[in-house]
Amino acid sequence: MDDAFLSRADLVIRTEVPGPEAVPEIVADSLRELALQWPELKSLAADGPVHRRVAGLLLGLDGRRIRKTVHGALALRVATARDPALLTADDLVAAAREAAAGGPG
Repeated sequence: MDDAFLSRADLVIRTEVPGPEAVPEIVADSLRELALQWPELKSLAADGPVHRRVAGLLLGLDGRRIRKTVHGALALRVATARDPALLTADDLVAAAREAAAGGPG
């Protein structure tokens, strides 16, 4: 946003990107949301090491992009697009690598 746009706003709140403590929580929360729809994902939603691994790749991205990356992992393979319950840690890591490289998301 440019300064002209910001000068017209009644309230401007600047936020930083999530830090290393928050990013794994955003990943976990996104997976818990998916697990509500597909209970088979509960174990992935509870897997702290996976959350931290994915988060390490997503550091520096904003919260919206982090959530979008987790949800976007469902579209990387035809199998998970057809059945999201098949989402794996490898899918999440692949999506995170793509997002970190500036790919879709």
